[in-house]
Amino acid sequence: MIHIPPTWPGLPLARYRFTAQATTPLHLPDYAGSMLRGAFGHALRKAVCIMPKGDCTGCLLKTSCVYPYIFDTPLPEGSDRMRLYKTVPHPYVIEPPDPGARSLRPGETFDFHLVLIGKANAHLPYVIHAVEQMLAGGLGKGDGRARLVEVADEEQVRYRPGEPLQPGQAPLRRGDGDAGALQLGVTLRTPLRLKKEDHLLTGEHLTFRDVFVPLMRRIAMLAYFHGPAPIEVDFPALARAAEGVEVVHAHLGWKEWTRYSARQKGTMQMGGMLGEVKFTAEDLTPFMPWLRLGIWCHAGKGTVFGLGGYRVSLL
Repeated sequence: MIHIPPTWPGLPLARYRFTAQATTPLHLPDYAGSMLRGAFGHALRKAVCIMPKGDCTGCLLKTSCVYPYIFDTPLPEGSDRMRLYKTVPHPYVIEPPDPGARSLRPGETFDFHLVLIGKANAHLPYVIHAVEQMLAGGLGKGDGRARLVEVADEEQVRYRPGEPLQPGQAPLRRGDGDAGALQLGVTLRTPLRLKKEDHLLTGEHLTFRDVFVPLMRRIAMLAYFHGPAPIEVDFPALARAAEGVEVVHAHLGWKEWTRYSARQKGTMQMGGMLGEVKFTAEDLTPFMPWLRLGIWCHAGKGTVFGLGGYRVSLL
């Protein structure tokens, strides 16, 4: 394997836990990622938009508005990356409650998480306000309502209604014990959607490179568009090195998920891989910072819904 010094990708981010309490009967679907994302986007637009009918076209504030930056992130003018695309990776990930449909009675609570990436953390007050409006406006079947109880990061409670927002951002845990790692396990917590040559990967013949290179590319693009500076690293060398990582064991299956798209006015199939896979190599150290960061920003497609969530363990 090529020796590549481990480099921690320069991408500040924070993971916030939102705790809500039902005020009317509230039903959570089996996987609430789509419901939360749609309601959050609607509430955020309503909170900040100055245009009639919510049309961003021709808006004087379009380039500085919180809504398009977070929810519908346009390609910045003059960008030398992703110039064939109209939008770029969004600077947030919604992590819904654990899968499983359930009904909440008034007074019962539920949690979900929201990861803000890079510059999006400066807009935390807008995000919190939008979540408060989202909960008050109704969620899911029957428009069950709730109230925000608190917002906390990895260190402390940052906000409770009626109290000032506490400044600061919890430092990212870097996994300092990763040096010299020889074997690791990856557990896919939510469906992982990866494409290779325009085909979805189903887990059969999955390689480490199939997982790592798209993740590395995603993190690099997030850093370029939302971080303080682009990540400077030898990407081709890392990609070649990833080919030397072997699969020791894989127990992967396919989990189908159907969501309704208001924009496309129809249902969409958003299934992906679930399960566990173990990898080994002479030294996994160069890959670990990327894999650790990916735990927060997720991997593959559909990350804004919480897809591509995983855990990593050294074996």
